Order: sequence, then C-alpha cells, then structure tokens
Amino acid sequence: MYHDIGELDNALEKHQQSLEMELVIHGHRKPHPDIASSLNHLGIVYEAIGEIENALEMSQQGLEMHRAIHGSDKPHPDTANALQCIGSVYQKQKTELRRRLSRAEY
Repeated sequence: MYHDIGELDNALEKHQQSLEMELVIHGHRKPHPDIASSLNHLGIVYEAIGEIENALEMSQQGLEMHRAIHGSDKPHPDTANALQCIGSVYQKQKTELRRRLSRAEY
C-alpha cells in the first residue's frame, strides 16, 4: 500500500519489519515461501528508491529460496515471479546507466 501511494520509506520499513517477523516465525535456517516473498517485496521497494544493488540482492535471495522450496528445475508461479523481479531490477539498472551516460555527454 505505501509503495502504491509513493511513501517508499514507509514501504521499506514495513517490508523490513515483515521480513524480520517472518524469520522469527519460520526460522532463519529453513526456506519458507513467506520469507521468500518478503525478500522479493523488499527488492521491489529497493528498486523503486533506486538502490539497485540492494534490490538485486534481495531479489536474488528470494529467487534462491523459491528454488529451494519448489525445486530449481520445476516451473512454479513463485519462481517465475521472482525471476520477473530480477528482470525488472536489471531493466532499471540499464535505464539508470543510460540516464547517467546521457548526462555525461552534455
């Protein structure tokens, strides 16, 4: 919700709290879909605020966890969603690089 109305700092804080809570509930060692989803949501918010490295890290962790849960060679909607998140981060990274390069040309 906060993300949708542009309150990205609040969105980031709430997603971080959610991840922390999911880790307490489900444990740090066992992969769980709720933890993986929280990681993907954090990646989305980090992408929106322009923290590409953090976005990529969270999204990669989410993908790895989904693959651990559902199998790395089996199609699953959660795994597909995680891949979309990573693709979006790479797209944003490319857009940012182009923007910086166009500024440098002037």
